[in-house]
Amino acid sequence: MSDRLLHWVDVEAVCSWCYAKGKAGEYRVTWSFGEPGQTLSFPNGTSAPFATRDAAKEAAEGFEQGFIANMKPSTEKFWMVYGIGCGEPRYRHFSHEGAAKEARRLAAISHDTTFVVLEVVDAYRSEKPVTNKLDLVLPTGRDADDDIPF
Repeated sequence: MSDRLLHWVDVEAVCSWCYAKGKAGEYRVTWSFGEPGQTLSFPNGTSAPFATRDAAKEAAEGFEQGFIANMKPSTEKFWMVYGIGCGEPRYRHFSHEGAAKEARRLAAISHDTTFVVLEVVDAYRSEKPVTNKLDLVLPTGRDADDDIPF
């Protein structure tokens, strides 16, 4: 796929890994030689196991795409998945079904963590305050230069 958001750099060591930096932060895939499986560490501090390095990279690419899409302000209704006791949710799901599917997926790989689906009910935003230039007039009825600094 030529429209990838992430460029991966391989690091060879006893326990090898590769990493990529995106707008969401750094992604890291680690593996040990001779052992099956890869672990993807996401920028939000979570991690997940994958069968192959390519599958982990695809998941990172999807997370990055979602992060970029979520940077744009939206007035569309959305849902978020929150792991109780984990970091703040960041990804917006635009369907309840999609959020519930992600909650089930995360619960399956993160034992002892309860994942809940949060629904946005109301949204508020303040507009930037308006700054107006005021017309100043010379003081009247008192000494304009009374040498008092306050």
